[in-house]
Amino acid sequence: TPQKLGANEEKNIFAIALNTHSVPLEFDFVKIITLKDNLGNVYSADEWTGGRGGHHLRGYIIFPQINAQADSVELEINGVDKVNRIFKWILK
Repeated sequence: TPQKLGANEEKNIFAIALNTHSVPLEFDFVKIITLKDNLGNVYSADEWTGGRGGHHLRGYIIFPQINAQADSVELEINGVDKVNRIFKWILK
């Protein structure tokens, strides 16, 4: 869920909740979560606040400011239980 999202935001912040009993959540979430805009820019996460391990995690994934011309973004979570998940938001 976006907490702060848009080109006017200094940081773009998403609340993430992960619940699974199929794999332990031993991932480096800064490396496996990316933000992409419709212009082809890919933003790497600056920080993940939720820790790692276990089967239930909550935290925030924090990205830098996005391009002011972007109309939409996709948040991609790669490889949790060998699945890629993509969430999309329209900005304008």
